[in-house]
Amino acid sequence: MATDKKHIAVYLAPEVEQALIAFCQEKGLISKKGTMYSAGVNAALAQFFDIADADASNTPLTTSNTPSNIGNIPSNIPSNIPSEALAMEAMPGK
Repeated sequence: MATDKKHIAVYLAPEVEQALIAFCQEKGLISKKGTMYSAGVNAALAQFFDIADADASNTPLTTSNTPSNIGNIPSNIPSNIPSEALAMEAMPGK
């Protein structure tokens, strides 16, 4: 299938996978084949970045659908922003 959308691949930590599955179930992103991971990641990222309709064709999302635990991101998860990742590495006990 041809598309202009960016393809990414990621290895999910088990706890992140479970949270994504729960998010997808909450949003109705389940098909006959199972959890719609791509649509779920797209919806979660759109919510995180405050993008109301990232892709209305496969991501049923409105800004009112923000999960109640989105602010509860553990502080020990390294960022992919280089300056933040370096700061995390420099922190004692991290």
